[in-house]
Amino acid sequence: MSEGLVLHNELIDLNKLQIELISPTQLFNNNISIKINNIWEKRNKELYNGKQYRLESLDAPSTLTISETDYKTFYGLMKLGLISQYDLSHLSVGTTLKTSDGFYIIGERKNLKKDQIGGMLQPENDVFIGKDIEKHLILEIFEETGVSSTDIDTIKCIGLIKSKITTNILFHFDTQLKITKEKVENLFQEYATSEFSKLSYLSKEEYKDFLLSAGGYKEAILKLKLLQL
Repeated sequence: MSEGLVLHNELIDLNKLQIELISPTQLFNNNISIKINNIWEKRNKELYNGKQYRLESLDAPSTLTISETDYKTFYGLMKLGLISQYDLSHLSVGTTLKTSDGFYIIGERKNLKKDQIGGMLQPENDVFIGKDIEKHLILEIFEETGVSSTDIDTIKCIGLIKSKITTNILFHFDTQLKITKEKVENLFQEYATSEFSKLSYLSKEEYKDFLLSAGGYKEAILKLKLLQL
């Protein structure tokens, strides 16, 4: 059974998406807050408590209402097994990334876990209008692969997916590059500053297999009608 739920299965015009930032509506009792703080103090010190955006309400594809939260809260609720109960609904971006010679790019982290290109939407990178979501993805693409905006041919937001496990809300994009696998690899070696130790270049069938076997919400990506596979 897929752990992802497709919330919106049409093209999202980010130029028309209105974003409203409000004060958080989600409050924890003192007992939960203390437990979250205690868990955070015992964490791996490499973890950083960055700010995140939380979905408050969605009227897709026209209006997005968000508030600020942080990674410490997400991490603590995960450790307490309360992430679904409190429905943190933190926002992120991800993309199907294809080279001009037909390869699909994913990354391999230092722990050997393979993943898509993308990351959390963070208030450090302000999100005031819909197009800022795309800008954040372009920044993630550069940081994780070395590929800049000038190397992108087309980029489209083709749907919204929610993880049933982490309650993460993903803006999923379909991104076509102007450059080949060889050029991407050269840029990765020269410029990338990412968590990925290496990139993998998959055929269409290999990419489908990755989405089916990777776990989490990724299988739901295959349900997006506008995915170019």
